[in-house]
Amino acid sequence: MVALAVVLVMVKVGVLPPLYVVTPQTQIQHENVTGLTTSTTNDFNPEWSPDGNMILYLASGRNLHIMSQDGSGKKQLTRDVYVDDFAWSRDGEIIFATSTPGSPFDILVMDINGDELKLVDNASGNPGFCLDPNGDVLYGSRNSTDLWDVWAVNISGDRRRVIADISTSCSGSQFSAFPGCSSRTPDGKVLSGYMMAYGGHIYEYLYFVDANGNCGMLNATLDTRPEMDRFFRWSPDGETIAFISDRSGRSEIWIMNSDGTNKTQLTASGDDCGPIGWSAGGFDWSPDGRIAYSVHSRKSVYIPKWGLEWEEENKIRVMDADGGNKQVLLCLPDSSGKINDLAWSPDGSEIAFVFQPDSGNRDIYVLDVPAVSAIAGVVSE
Repeated sequence: MVALAVVLVMVKVGVLPPLYVVTPQTQIQHENVTGLTTSTTNDFNPEWSPDGNMILYLASGRNLHIMSQDGSGKKQLTRDVYVDDFAWSRDGEIIFATSTPGSPFDILVMDINGDELKLVDNASGNPGFCLDPNGDVLYGSRNSTDLWDVWAVNISGDRRRVIADISTSCSGSQFSAFPGCSSRTPDGKVLSGYMMAYGGHIYEYLYFVDANGNCGMLNATLDTRPEMDRFFRWSPDGETIAFISDRSGRSEIWIMNSDGTNKTQLTASGDDCGPIGWSAGGFDWSPDGRIAYSVHSRKSVYIPKWGLEWEEENKIRVMDADGGNKQVLLCLPDSSGKINDLAWSPDGSEIAFVFQPDSGNRDIYVLDVPAVSAIAGVVSE
């Protein structure tokens, strides 16, 4: 293996961009990429603060850490807990859920100095939550009849209320459901995923719940169907929903209207001559409604002296919401590993991401994103 893998890419305007380089130590070196963590533990799930000045992330198992957007001022916020989910409030406080596998979960709020307040104690169910436009925390919990309610609690913890009974008012069934709020719109609609076991089959439903507790089903998948839809995310304007589906035969990014109609495939793995690995952190909406996504390509190349060899590439791409204008923002040739956990900064100028080498720890990086008018001068595919 060569010491450095290097590729030059020509842009449309005829200007050579910087070299794309991956070192043998699996650290990314690129003029437009800044490494934020180089620890001996896995660092992952970066989340920008509302003002874009701080980044929350998980490390040391699944404990919360915080750092400035340039990687300085690192601080561990929790110790000896298992953080299942976390988010920034609109006021810059930190909400997180903790649990022991198989046990009830708690939801807490914390400031950036580490001072905590418990909002929810011993809730029963999946430890997921999301925030509504008023800043309240929405979460699902099993009630005394073993069915499910969606609850809302304010940040001060002194007001809790049930906003929807999922098992009756939404699904109309009496089966056990496992909700987990995954994404929300500016006007308060919340996407929630539910799994229901019935007759030996697993059903996956996608519902929305609005701020008034009204809800309805957008999508349903049965395990006997050939396709599986997952990882649903609202667009910033709440008009469309991006998700991953293998209904085309391979896992791709799709989009649909907010009412579940007009499902459209946006990506095609065949363009990369190799399989693409998708995950929940593999794509993210930009503030202005574009979609960044990671691609891991692997293709065979015949080399006369050695025979059949494999070439691998990792890319971060961006595309319009209709799948057009696909551009490559970053390309890591001959890199053994994967890019994941993409997170746009609030102003859209940067993307935080995680690089997971095949051997070694995950680290967090930040990629500078050119303005929309300049993206055409990166690489078009």
